[in-house]
Order: sequence, then structure tokens, then C-alpha cells
Amino acid sequence: MINQEDYAGGLDTIHQMCIVNDKMYIIYGYQGVDNGGQFNEWEVLVSDLN
Repeated sequence: MINQEDYAGGLDTIHQMCIVNDKMYIIYGYQGVDNGGQFNEWEVLVSDLN
């Protein structure tokens, strides 16, 4: 979920795109969420290509 206070609309960045089994996966986000681990968390959009 996007924290509206930290989000400046329109500044999302697409970090990765791939197609697997007739679905397109897009990993995107502005700054990501620091979960205390090695990597930030991003949003994922999935779309059927059929």
C-alpha cells in the first residue's frame, strides 16, 4: 500500500518487466519499502497477455 504522505504522484519507476506463461509481470515503485532486510519491497503488477 502506498503511503500518500511520502508519494509524489507520477514518479513511479519500472524496475523490471518479464513475461512468463502468457503473463506479464511488472515490478515498480517510487522508493520501495525498507523492510529491514537486504532488499526494498516493491509493487508487482500482473497482466494476462491472452
